[in-house]
Formats: sequence, C-alpha cells, structure tokens
Amino acid sequence: MSHRIQRLKDALFANPREISLERAVLYTESHRQTEGEPVIIRRAKATAHILDNVAISIRDDELIAGNRTIKPRAGIMSPEMDPYWLLKELDQFPTRPQDRFNISDFDQRLYRDELFPYWEKRSMKDFINAQMTDEVKAAVSTQIFSVNQTDKGQGHIIIDYPRLLNHGLEALVCEMQAHVQQQPNNVFYRAVFGVSPIKALREPGWAMALSMEMTG
Repeated sequence: MSHRIQRLKDALFANPREISLERAVLYTESHRQTEGEPVIIRRAKATAHILDNVAISIRDDELIAGNRTIKPRAGIMSPEMDPYWLLKELDQFPTRPQDRFNISDFDQRLYRDELFPYWEKRSMKDFINAQMTDEVKAAVSTQIFSVNQTDKGQGHIIIDYPRLLNHGLEALVCEMQAHVQQQPNNVFYRAVFGVSPIKALREPGWAMALSMEMTG
C-alpha cells in the first residue's frame, strides 16, 4: 500500500460513521416539484437536482474525487425506496448491535416531520406491495424468500468506469445527445440526457483541482 493510500485510509477511519440526509432532502425537494410527470423523468430530475446542489469536497491526496456525501464516512438514506424501516430504526442507529451510525437530533426530527410524511404511501415499497397478492405477501412474511430489494437502492450496480475514464464524460453526453435526436420521444433517453454528468463538475471543484495541479 502506498503512503498516499495509507493517508487516505487513516483519514477515513479517523471519522465516526454518521447519517447524512442531504441527498434525501434534495431528492424530496425535486419530487415535490414534479408531481404528475412520468416516473422516469421525475427520477432523472431528482438526480439532476442532487448533482446541482449537493455539497462538494475534494480531499487531500485524492486523485479521483467524489463521494455521496461531503462527510468522509457517512451513510445516505433513500426514503423513496422504503421509508418505514428507516423510521423504525431512527432511534436505534447509534446503539444497534450492527452497523452503528450517529444521527443528530435535528436530522431525526427532520426525517420524522418532513421526509417520512411525504414518502409514506408514495414509496417503491408501497408500489411493490400493491402489486403483490395476499398469497405472495404471506410467503414473503416467512422470510424464506424476498421480492426484489425494496429497502434501499442497488448499491452494487456501478457504472462502466473504464469506459468513463478512457473516453470522458463529454463523449458519453454526445452519445446520449445523438440517441435523443434519433428517438426524441424515447422517455429513457430524454431522462438520461437530462441528468448530464457534467452537472456534477461545478466551478468550486474545478478551481480546487486546478490549484492542486498547479501547486503539485
């Protein structure tokens, strides 16, 4: 392990694990503004809203910068998937036997008073449950099997990093723009093009990266 990687690792583990609601708040803000639009467009706009507004941090020793939160060691919440288990464990995150996370009193109130009331009966969990028959629900309750993954996003599905790093973000944007021009009524292409990854590269990040290059 190089000295740089060791410093990154040490800096990461020097911080406590905690919950960040920044993404959940931004996602919810967008959804409040897009009622009635196609689901895939709403998700795209919510993702774009996050990229436009999420706090950015570029830490010492990072060559590829970027994280889900500005906090170095934080977990995010996805109430749009399943707000119920999050509410159930809200008071238990800091003390539960496994995967403990700190969460502030302010964020606990924010989740109870703002986020949960909005996503109750609007979540993916509610949608899936509405499609299942009583027989399937009874079978799932035995915990012999589960239907899909309704409690959170699919974190193990990642993008094609070699393609991204070898060709760059602009090449992907141009490719998607061509798809949109060829099939202007394709909602999926419109949604993906609307979440241009360039949105994440805002001025503060570029300024800091340029400064690091000039001094490094």
